[in-house]
Amino acid sequence: FVEESNRGFLPVECRFAFFAREALEQLSGGQMIQAVKDFRKALPVYPKLSGVIRELLRQLQKRQSIQTAQTENPEFRQLAVQMKAAVNTMLENCQYQEASAIMTQLTRLLPDDLELLKLRQKLFREMSGNEQ
Repeated sequence: FVEESNRGFLPVECRFAFFAREALEQLSGGQMIQAVKDFRKALPVYPKLSGVIRELLRQLQKRQSIQTAQTENPEFRQLAVQMKAAVNTMLENCQYQEASAIMTQLTRLLPDDLELLKLRQKLFREMSGNEQ
């Protein structure tokens, strides 16, 4: 890779890519604050993408707010457990449309929930198995 001191000689697109790559690495490592700082460093380098970066930062902030609210709210977690149990019961009773509607809503609230992903897979498997 290019030394940080030599990046100034690169075209703006390449310099922007370095900042963006670093920000994405921070993001995937769970370092939200550092990722935001790196994305902000990228803004003046390639202003044409400022709208994209600002929207990305807005989405990250929204996602972080939702995740914080979910992890700090025991009632929300309990409700999510109950809703997933209800979905599982619906799947067992072949109520696929009802289960699908609830899962769609839960997925918006819990986009990274592994258990919910497994339930969605179960739904698709059972629906495709009943079509045959």
